[in-house]
Amino acid sequence: MPLRLIRRPDGAYARKSAQGEEVLVSKKPDGSWDIYQNGSSEALGIWRRPADSPQKETLGFWKDGPTISEEPPEEQLIADGRSLQDLPKPKKVKRGGLLGWLGFEKTVYESGPNGKIEPHEVRELFFLENDVQGKEIYRDVKLPKPPKAKPWRAKHYDVSLKIGPDGSTVSGRSLIHGYGTRPSGEIPLDLGHFPGDLEVTDRSGMKPLFAWNDEGVKVRQTISPGEEFSLEVKYSGKPQPVSHPGVPSDLGWLSSDSSLVTFNGAAPSSSWLPGDDNPANKATYDFQIQVPEHHFAVANGKLMEEKVLPNGEKLFHYRSRFPMASYLASVNTFDERQFARTEVAPEFEVVHPRGMESQVHSEFKNHRRMMGFLEKRLGKYPFETYGAIVTNLPVDSYKTRFTDGENTYEADSVFEIAFEAQTRPIFQADSITGKGDFEPTIIHEMAHQWYGNAVTNASQDDVWVNEAFPSYSGWLWMEEEKGSEVFEAEMRGLYDSVKNHKFGDTMARPNRDKLFSQENYARMTLSMHALRRKLGDEQFYSTLKGAVEAHKYESVSVDELAHTMNQLNGGRLSGFFQRWLHEKELPPYPESRTNRTGWS
Repeated sequence: MPLRLIRRPDGAYARKSAQGEEVLVSKKPDGSWDIYQNGSSEALGIWRRPADSPQKETLGFWKDGPTISEEPPEEQLIADGRSLQDLPKPKKVKRGGLLGWLGFEKTVYESGPNGKIEPHEVRELFFLENDVQGKEIYRDVKLPKPPKAKPWRAKHYDVSLKIGPDGSTVSGRSLIHGYGTRPSGEIPLDLGHFPGDLEVTDRSGMKPLFAWNDEGVKVRQTISPGEEFSLEVKYSGKPQPVSHPGVPSDLGWLSSDSSLVTFNGAAPSSSWLPGDDNPANKATYDFQIQVPEHHFAVANGKLMEEKVLPNGEKLFHYRSRFPMASYLASVNTFDERQFARTEVAPEFEVVHPRGMESQVHSEFKNHRRMMGFLEKRLGKYPFETYGAIVTNLPVDSYKTRFTDGENTYEADSVFEIAFEAQTRPIFQADSITGKGDFEPTIIHEMAHQWYGNAVTNASQDDVWVNEAFPSYSGWLWMEEEKGSEVFEAEMRGLYDSVKNHKFGDTMARPNRDKLFSQENYARMTLSMHALRRKLGDEQFYSTLKGAVEAHKYESVSVDELAHTMNQLNGGRLSGFFQRWLHEKELPPYPESRTNRTGWS
C-alpha cells in the first residue's frame, strides 16, 4: 500500500513515520535539495529527519494527538508554538505543468535557518508506471463523440431559464431561429438527456413529432435550403455535469447551494441548452434568467435589464448581439449573500466569493494594461462588454506515485483551470491569490476574445485556431513584465520539454483525445513563436490583426486561417505552415532575427 504524503498548509508534502518525518524534496540545478512544492525540479527525493531531531530543525507542523505511526488528518498539519524565525521562509518558485510553462511563479516556503538538506539524507525517487512529472493526466472517462453536421444554420437563440432554489433544476424555453442549408425531413438538435419534460412547437403553433437519439432530439419537419424556420423548445429537469478525459474538471451544468456555473469548454452547452454543438454554427443570443430571491445572474454580452418580480424573484436580461459558438455560451447565478460583484476597473466587473475583494483587485489590477497590450497587437476589442467570474470549481486532484526502490509513495496534486466564455471568462477561485501569479492565464483568456470568440474554430479539431495565440499571449505578457532574456530562456525551456516527444499527429489534424494535452499546447505556442521569429514583430502582429479582420465573427479551419495569413504575407509562408502544421516532427527551435522591432 502506498505511503501517503499529505499536503501541509505551508505547501510541502510530508508524512510521519517511526523513523522520523519524511518530506518530499526536489533537486535544484546546482545539485542541492529543497522542499518540493509543485515547482519544476531536476529530480525528486524523500528526506527523512530523525525522530529525535530538535524541534527547531524539523519541518514538522504536527499537533499533539496522533501516535507517530498514525496518518494525521490534514487539519492537524499546522504550525503551533514556534517563533517566526523558526518558521519556513517565503520564496518564489515556478509553478508546475502548463502554468509553469506559461512562465509564472507562486509563493512557497523553504526550510528555516537550521533546515539545510544534506544530500546523504535524501533517497531519490522514481515515478511508477506512466506517472511523469508535468505530463497530462487523463481521466478514465469516454471521449465524447464530435457533433454531426446539421442541415440548418442558426440565426438567433431567444432563451428563457428559470433556475430552482438550489441551482440544480431548470425550466427552460429556447426559441431557435434558423434556416435550412440542405434538403432534410428533420431538424436535429443537440441536447442532453436530462429533461423530465420536453415539448416542441413550430412557428405555426403546431407540435411536430420528435424522437431522441444518441445526439439529442430529431424534430420531424421538412426544410429546404434557405428556408427559414422557428422552433420553440420547452424543457425542464436536472441537467447533469459532463466529463471529458483530457479536462480535470466536470463540465456543463455545475450547481451548488450558492451558485450555478455553466462551464462548457470541451463539453458543449447542449448539456443544458438545445441547439447545435458545431462551433461553426454561430448565432446571436438573448438570455432571460429568472433567479430566486437573494440571487443574481450573469451571462454573455450586455445586461439589458434587471428587475424584481412581484414574487420577490429577480429577472436578468443579457444580450449577446455578436455571433457566438454554442460552447462559449455561459449562464451563471450566485447567492448575493455569498458572492459579490466588484468593479475592478471602469466597465470591468468581476464576480467572486465574498471575502476575496483584496485578492481580486490585486490579481486583476493590470486588466486595462492587458487590454491595451492586446488591442495594440490584434486590433480593437471585438465586443462591447468584458468581465470575469471567480468561483469554486469541482477540479480534480490526481495521484502521483513514485518509489525509492523499497517503499512506494503517493501524493495528491490539484489542477488549476479557467474557461474562455465569450465576454466573461471563468476562473478557479484558488488560483486568484492577489500576488499576480495568475496574470498569464488572465491574459490568455482575454486573448481568446479575439482568437476563439471573434474568430472561432470551425470544428473541435481546429484547436490551433483558438488556442495557439492565446497560449502564446501568456508568454508575451511575461516578456512584457520580465524582459526578453527571461522570456527567451523560458521559451527554450518549453521547447526542450517537448523536443524529444514523438507526436503521432499534426496540429492541422490532431488526435481528438490529445487536443488538451500539455504537449499539444506547447507545440501550438512554439508555432506562434516561430511565426514571430520568421516575420519579425511588426509583420507578425500585422498578420494576426489582419487575420482577425478577415474572419471576425466567423468560424474557420486551421487551413483557412493559415491560408489567410499566407496571403497577408505574399504567399511566402506556404513552406512554414506545411512544416509546422502538417508534419508530425517538431521543427528546430526558431532562432532570433536581427530585424525584430522593440514593441512594448
